[in-house]
Amino acid sequence: MKTAAEHCLAALIDSVGSGGPIFRREAIGAIAKLSQNGTSAVLRFCVTWLNEHGASSTPVIQRCGVVCAMATIVGGVGDEELSTREAIALLQCGIREMTVNSDLTSELSKEALRLVVGLCVIFPAEGCRELLSSLGDNTLPHFYVLLAISHLAEKVPERILPYVKEFLTRLLPPLGIARQDNHRMLLSRACGSLAEALVKMRFDARSPLEEYNDLMYSTLNFFLGDYSRCNERRVRTLVVYAVGCVFGVCGDEKRMELAGKVAPLVIYGVRREKGHDVLFPLRGLVGFFSYVTDGVRSSLRPFVEGTLQAIMQTLEHLGAEDVETKEEIFAVIMAISDSFVAEVLAYLSAFLEAKKELHLRCAAVFILRMLVLQSRNQKLFLQPFVNDIVATVKLALGSHEDSMVRRAVVECILTICSSEADFASAVGYSDMLSYLIHCASLHDDVDEGLIAVRDISRNGLMLVASSKGALDSQLWPFIFEHMREYPAKPFLLCAFSAICNVITQLASRISHNSSCFYVDFSRHVNVPSPGMLVSVFLSQSMLIGFYRVEELLTILEAALSVAPLIDDPYAQSVEEGGGAAMPITELWSTFIPSLQQLLTTEPAREVWEVEVERLVDKTLKVKQSEEWAMHLTTECLSLLQAYQQDARMFRSALIIVGIGCSRTASRDLIASAVETAVNASNHDDPEHVIGLAKCLGYVAKKHVDTALETLCRLAKGAEKRGFFHSREKTKRVFVEGSRSVAAVGFGYACKCMDIAALPSRLDTVVFPSLLTLLREGHTPQCQISLFEGCRLVGTAIARLDSYFFKCRDEFILSSVRFMQMTSKKKTKEETNPTAFAALESIVSCTLLPPLGDNGTAALIELVKVSVTECHMVNAEKDVNVTNLFVQVLRHRDCRYAMRVLGELAPLTVLENDGARCLAVKLVVTVLAACRASRESGADGSAEQPHTLVSMGCILGRLVPRMMDRCPSVRMEAANGIVSGIQTARLFMENPQQMEEEVTEEILKLGKRAHAFVDDGTLSSEKEAVSVVKSMCTILAQQLQQREDTTALIKALLFNSIFDTQKYAATGACITMHGLIRGCGGVLDASDVREVFDGLIAALQRDNLPEQVRSGVQTSIRNLTRHHVAPCFVALLRSQLPHSEAVINSFGAIANDTTLGELLVQHILDFVLNSPTTIAAAPTANKPSDLQVVSPIVLSAVCAVGWVAQTDRGASVCRNHRASLYMAIVLHLSVCHRMNDHDAVVMSGTALKHVTCGTVDDVTVVRFDRYGWKNFLRSRNIFWLLRKLFVIGAEKGWGTATRWTVGRPPTQMDGFRWSLLNPRSLLMSWQSLCFPTVLMSLQPTGKLRLVSVASLLRMRWGTKNLCDR
Repeated sequence: MKTAAEHCLAALIDSVGSGGPIFRREAIGAIAKLSQNGTSAVLRFCVTWLNEHGASSTPVIQRCGVVCAMATIVGGVGDEELSTREAIALLQCGIREMTVNSDLTSELSKEALRLVVGLCVIFPAEGCRELLSSLGDNTLPHFYVLLAISHLAEKVPERILPYVKEFLTRLLPPLGIARQDNHRMLLSRACGSLAEALVKMRFDARSPLEEYNDLMYSTLNFFLGDYSRCNERRVRTLVVYAVGCVFGVCGDEKRMELAGKVAPLVIYGVRREKGHDVLFPLRGLVGFFSYVTDGVRSSLRPFVEGTLQAIMQTLEHLGAEDVETKEEIFAVIMAISDSFVAEVLAYLSAFLEAKKELHLRCAAVFILRMLVLQSRNQKLFLQPFVNDIVATVKLALGSHEDSMVRRAVVECILTICSSEADFASAVGYSDMLSYLIHCASLHDDVDEGLIAVRDISRNGLMLVASSKGALDSQLWPFIFEHMREYPAKPFLLCAFSAICNVITQLASRISHNSSCFYVDFSRHVNVPSPGMLVSVFLSQSMLIGFYRVEELLTILEAALSVAPLIDDPYAQSVEEGGGAAMPITELWSTFIPSLQQLLTTEPAREVWEVEVERLVDKTLKVKQSEEWAMHLTTECLSLLQAYQQDARMFRSALIIVGIGCSRTASRDLIASAVETAVNASNHDDPEHVIGLAKCLGYVAKKHVDTALETLCRLAKGAEKRGFFHSREKTKRVFVEGSRSVAAVGFGYACKCMDIAALPSRLDTVVFPSLLTLLREGHTPQCQISLFEGCRLVGTAIARLDSYFFKCRDEFILSSVRFMQMTSKKKTKEETNPTAFAALESIVSCTLLPPLGDNGTAALIELVKVSVTECHMVNAEKDVNVTNLFVQVLRHRDCRYAMRVLGELAPLTVLENDGARCLAVKLVVTVLAACRASRESGADGSAEQPHTLVSMGCILGRLVPRMMDRCPSVRMEAANGIVSGIQTARLFMENPQQMEEEVTEEILKLGKRAHAFVDDGTLSSEKEAVSVVKSMCTILAQQLQQREDTTALIKALLFNSIFDTQKYAATGACITMHGLIRGCGGVLDASDVREVFDGLIAALQRDNLPEQVRSGVQTSIRNLTRHHVAPCFVALLRSQLPHSEAVINSFGAIANDTTLGELLVQHILDFVLNSPTTIAAAPTANKPSDLQVVSPIVLSAVCAVGWVAQTDRGASVCRNHRASLYMAIVLHLSVCHRMNDHDAVVMSGTALKHVTCGTVDDVTVVRFDRYGWKNFLRSRNIFWLLRKLFVIGAEKGWGTATRWTVGRPPTQMDGFRWSLLNPRSLLMSWQSLCFPTVLMSLQPTGKLRLVSVASLLRMRWGTKNLCDR
């Protein structure tokens, strides 16, 4: 009975033969996975299944799947998991399946071959015996049996070794009778594999190889016969393989005898094949040159050159993907070099010397590298040939144009440097290192291939430096020599950081050995002098933007390593018992670590440059030697030529030259250095400009007149020469860029010169020259340089205790005109931030004399213009403009602050983000200045800032910016609100400080606003509303003066809610609504009318966002709650016909339960107690006593209609409908009498709205059927009114109840509406509103009124009343 596992296996085997490839692969994997719990059981089941199901009765694909599963299982097991008996059964099964057909493409046979080879690897003895038993006597073996022997020999040569002789003996007879190409091909491969196994395992053979001599000789003769003449490619390649391998196993006598026959055959076989077909011939070539004894060497030597030529030809056609072929070539070189190193080197030298094609030269270098790389015992084997190898490499160093050759040479050099042999003593070794340095110096503009060569070279240099050995003494002095070549070969500087890494590594190993470490500069003339080393290292250390931080750290570490060399102990006369002085070492050992620490903080370029300049100055000073300063200055001047390729390097060298000049008194050197620096510089390059200016500034430290004279010459710019004007050819003709040098140079000169000489030079030289440049310099570079120069001059003046800057106003006005003139030329560019920094420096440098009115006005206007021209947020410019403004206010004791504040506040809504941000920052600055002035008492009590600009107006501009689209503006707005509240509280009658908790809360809201992201979701809107509401609460609590609150509400209403940004307008509206709701009661009558009219005007805007519109309507209702009568009056006095905004306002008020009742009562009282007609304005065509309908009363009547259209308003009107009907009907009759059609239309419309809002739906339908338009026609109105009262009587309007409707009047109840006779009905106004008013409708259609005291209240007059 089968187990569950067997059922599962049977099902999986059935699945192997069906489905697609993926399904079958999964089924095979499942079978293999089942074997994890029982390998033997699964394999036995598969063998049984194959035995029970014959090949003819099952699909081939199914059998193939089963065998594949078995091969997979066998490939993952060990010999302990299978018994010998099971292995034999599997081998027999596999061989049977493998030999079931003779098709070399059969998948079943291939899988069975895999199974058999896998079993033979685990059980070599059983496998070889089974394979031997498959070889018949004097019969041709099966194809796959031969393949199994070949694969086994190639895969595990050590395991097949005991059976090689028996296999070869059994294969010799078939070699003689084989005629088919397939048989010859496979027999050749089998014999070659067996022979190759012997070659590979020569030193591990259990029996001496002499016993194979006769057998191999016989085998070789077979192949040298008909086999060698076969032209079929698949046969001839394997014949060459077999011939070469069998030859390698023959005895020395036979090899010497047959070398002349075998060598041409093998070499030609390699040369003839291409691509993948050359693999087997190359393996034959390996066997051919294996284990060459002294006796055989002379016989094979003539064929070495031909072999190398064949290999070169093969390498010529190889691509990057032919990795396997390259490995075989490597094996060939390894075999040849065991015995023929000199011959290989001679061939390669001749080949490289012949200047062959680049790819062939590359192949030759590749062979040379493999020759060095493959040697088993390099130190013993290669040492006699180190000079020849280095000489051969040098022949390849001349090719500098091809990246492929360069890469091959670099890799070969690195292989040589890492070899165990001592190549450092070879002649020409330094040339290889120089080549490596040259390749490491390639710049970034080369192609990708050369960039790869550069990276390999730099990595190689670091590898060489990190390798301990004899190279240390060879590299240490040599590594500095290439620095001598910098002026002639500037490109070498590209590898400077890599060289510094090498220097650091070497110094760390040999610094303890003074004899190796210290250099005698008098003897090593090729090593740069100490001054050159200092110039190179310190000038390169300045390049913080050029090098990465890691590279700069390496350069500084290398500088620290070479500091003892710079101190030059050999040049010092040391007394007995004393040591050499090491001043530079001591200085650098303390200063450079601090620089490295600073470097980790990523400092700005200016900060870093100043620190390195300090190190240069201390380095010049520490030796206290005039000669040292002159020596270093001279050496640095020589570097200017090398640094021409990079402006940043040139700048650093100029700075060091200037510092050197400041430490020497030699006038000749100073004059020569200044002239060289001026002539070598490119005055149109910004880096050169700054470098030369700094250089001249340092020169002014000790040689003021020389520096200023040179700057004055440069300030003249391009000289205008006539046609016949001669000039000295040795002197440079200055260009416009020279003015830039002069402008910045004057600044650095003032900064560096002695403070005692500064005042006189400022008045006589510097300011006249700068004023001239301000008038004449118009190029962009000159403008920037002028600003920078002025900034530095201001900084220099600040060093003086008291300096009377008498020409400051003139200087400022010239600067402002200069900036305005340049800004007109620019379309989209902003004024450079340096300009504001320059003016700030000039204004703040001294307070004597104070700024004049003209200068102050010009600067303030410049500040305002800087806001309007700002396009984007520029932190540097904002800081400079703000600082300038602070200094202007400081000069004028903040008397201009509030006036300017009122001008700056409207700029906070400009379109550009940068403009708004700067405007807010300036507002904050002014507020801070006002507080400072108030606290110090500078402004006294005569001028209170809030009398000019209320803080509420300012805060009203800042609140919307809390929700600005620019995050930077939001944070600045929060700071502004803090500053505004602090200022407002400070200017109260009883000044109070704002609590710290409030400040922190506002700043927290600012951070929330800064982090706010408008992603269009509900959560983002809630976050924005939350921030604004919290800010509104703080404002309501902190603003304790009525004037500030009123001004804030007005600023929000008249400006901020109309902001073009969605969230800004919404935030302003929410804040306004909150303030009106919480603080609206503090508004006085005039403010209430202004605010209310403003709210109505805001609603009349068509482009008002819905959220803002809703907030304004809510604000109207909240304001009315605080001021009921003024708001009602303001609404009723609205212009007729009412606008949509007024109608909505009535609706907003009516929807409030309390306000709706008060509004209806106010309207009734107003209509019934106001004259319905007024005298018309007299004109030429109208008499003066003409009466017209009162517009205010008409507005009140219309208002009732708008109120009745709202839900809550209709409810209120229902409670007063009788009174409302009476009032509207009376007013409607007046409008008919006055023949005012427009008033009739508006009153009739109001009556319609009131009726619809106070009756049931059935009544409305009845009126709809009759037609509301009849209210508007004079001839129908009384009939319609009669219908109205009839319906009213039917419905029980007025004070009648359902029990009294239709009953005759009594003394107690008065008159009720009767349904009996409507035409003669006397209707009592008691049932409607007033008990003293009666109305009757006569058949004639005329209205007769009987009035008593109530009509008198309506001010109609007794006479008119009786007439009516």
